[in-house]
Amino acid sequence: MEWLIGAFYYKSEADWQFGFLNNGQFQRYDTSANDTFDSESTAFFGNLTYSVTDQFRVIGGLRVNDDQTTLMGGGEGGSSDETLWKAGLEYDFGDDEMVYATASTGYRIGGVNGSALVAAGAPASYGPEKVTAYEAGVKSTLLDGTLTLNAALFHNKYEDMHAQSFVTACIDPNDPLTCIASEFTENGGEIDATGLEIEFNWLPGDAWFFNGSASFLDSEFGEYNVGRVNGLGNLGGRQDVTMTTGEIVAAGGVPSLSLAGWTPALNPEFTASLQAGYVFDLGGGNFLTPMLQTAYSGEYWTFDFNVPGAEQDAYTKTDLRLTWRNEERGFEVEGFVENLEEEAVITRSVIFTPSQADVPTASIQANYADPQIWGIRLGVDF
Repeated sequence: MEWLIGAFYYKSEADWQFGFLNNGQFQRYDTSANDTFDSESTAFFGNLTYSVTDQFRVIGGLRVNDDQTTLMGGGEGGSSDETLWKAGLEYDFGDDEMVYATASTGYRIGGVNGSALVAAGAPASYGPEKVTAYEAGVKSTLLDGTLTLNAALFHNKYEDMHAQSFVTACIDPNDPLTCIASEFTENGGEIDATGLEIEFNWLPGDAWFFNGSASFLDSEFGEYNVGRVNGLGNLGGRQDVTMTTGEIVAAGGVPSLSLAGWTPALNPEFTASLQAGYVFDLGGGNFLTPMLQTAYSGEYWTFDFNVPGAEQDAYTKTDLRLTWRNEERGFEVEGFVENLEEEAVITRSVIFTPSQADVPTASIQANYADPQIWGIRLGVDF
């Protein structure tokens, strides 16, 4: 029997400032923020592995967490106490193959929204995101120990997910053309994600090396509703934004937008990567290593709202590296080119809808990955 017990403690403090220059170019909140965020986490954990036979093992674990987040030094904040567990089975078919199955729980700590968003109607805090995960797989070493091949099937169910939502600030609450929407975090609904992951690492000789991976993923939102967001347009037929606030009240309710069935952001159905290189021994402790690595991603949504404009097409990104290293001196020089294809890849986007002269200017505010980069790196071991 093998066991491990331990403790964890973490504390951080961060300052954040936010504001708009009131130059009359677009509608803004009539507030600014100067916030202090405090975060403190304490955890105690234990793991146990019990060998039923030489080949069959039972594993288990328990972790107790206490997390505190505070905005503006003792003001609004949130707290969570979570007990997490893990249970599983492992079986060795020999010295080189093992199968396993596990079930476990996890969570992501909650947090707080900035004071400018809270002043406009966003909740001051949000709770933890929780997940129950199931996994079964195989780990193997083949070809006289030169090839490592692993595969895993998994299903994850997320609850109270950390979701994008919006608060709307309006000059005239009855006129959507005078409104803007800004993003904040809240606890949303559910996500179900099922997939397959495969990875390998192959060393066919003293000089060649290869590694790669592939992932297949199917994920979608379960029950998850957000409030109306004025000015966003008709989101795939899911909301009628022609109604004003007064019309909504007159209708006796607050219409909402359902994300059920949509795909969460940044979840392509298929991804794959491959790396290959060769180590030339130049003698005298000098080695020269050319290396190529390429990655493919299927198309994905860059925003939880699956609307036109928030899409990233499938792409391939390739990098080249050439490294010279002197082992005796611990010195190396690397030349590199990244993103040979010069792909413009969106890593995240947010619907942004300012109004200018009473004309809605709906747009997608996007973050991009690095463009093509080339350069030289120097490294020294101390």
